[in-house]
Amino acid sequence: MNKVNFFILKSLFLILLFTNITTVSAEVVTYPWPTSYPLPESNPVVSTIPILSDKYKVTVTQDGVSHNANPLFSRSYVSPSRDQTFSFAQFSYSGEVTVEVESLLSATNAVRVEILPAAYGINPISFDGKKVKFKLNKPGQYVSVNFIYSNATTNISMNSTTSRIKHGLMIFGDPLEQNAPQQTDAGVVVYSNEISTATLENASTIYFPPGVWDLRMRYTGPTYKGVLQINKNNQQVYLAGGAVVFGGLQLNSSWSAKKSMKLKGRGVFSGAVYPRWGIQQVEPIVYSSNKANPMIQLNASTLNEVEGICFLNTPFHCMPGGDNSTYKNMKIIGWEGNSDGIR
Repeated sequence: MNKVNFFILKSLFLILLFTNITTVSAEVVTYPWPTSYPLPESNPVVSTIPILSDKYKVTVTQDGVSHNANPLFSRSYVSPSRDQTFSFAQFSYSGEVTVEVESLLSATNAVRVEILPAAYGINPISFDGKKVKFKLNKPGQYVSVNFIYSNATTNISMNSTTSRIKHGLMIFGDPLEQNAPQQTDAGVVVYSNEISTATLENASTIYFPPGVWDLRMRYTGPTYKGVLQINKNNQQVYLAGGAVVFGGLQLNSSWSAKKSMKLKGRGVFSGAVYPRWGIQQVEPIVYSSNKANPMIQLNASTLNEVEGICFLNTPFHCMPGGDNSTYKNMKIIGWEGNSDGIR
């Protein structure tokens, strides 16, 4: 083979190599979220918990292929934020994507749009009063999109002391998952209402597939109503994208014999079925802080890994965490006093 032919072959190899790398590295993953959850019990406030938002539409496009990233929904039932809602689109990607957000808040056009935080320097590609387009290329960099109207009350909530966005929207563009468990892997038990609690306790991984899962159907109380009990050391709980789990979780650990666990995925842990300070309580709820417990209890544990999950409508403290633990790309959305954060 002469030098010219060798150079041509080498160049073709490099072109194919980089083409393959580009194909592998650019990807968008969206999730099959349920629409709503009709409550199985009588509730004086709502009969159905909405899961998908009716305030916004979100489309994610990459390489000419568009994906519906249906935003999820949360609302406040407490004063002074009773008129506020919060929508969030959750998807995973690599490479660069174009995000289009359409506001469904009003028949009139917005006069401007904000993409925050401003420090990210993300500016609209286009904005016509109804829709805005912009690019994202840093997975794990989350942004807020606020439509501002000439009639301020369309999307501004006002009281005597403060004004705030009434119908917030967040774009949660996560990194692609790495080494996510598969339903057929050894040691993985796929959650269902029919599977035995003993089988769950012995699993290496408890896998929640897409759909609605109300842990109150299994953990009926009176203590720890709707709270998944983790007794096995190093057990993993995985929420697939599209899974909405109503309830809480407790790792049964102690300061003298610390345990570890993993809580990962792209799903949602929701406390929306509980009144304020209500998790782990005998119903009717007693509104007393000395009887309230965290939604995710990892106290007196160590070396935990929490990644990618959204914790929604936390009714009290979200997550007392263990020591030497890792928390990454998680989201906490709560309306109640003391409902945010990790301690």
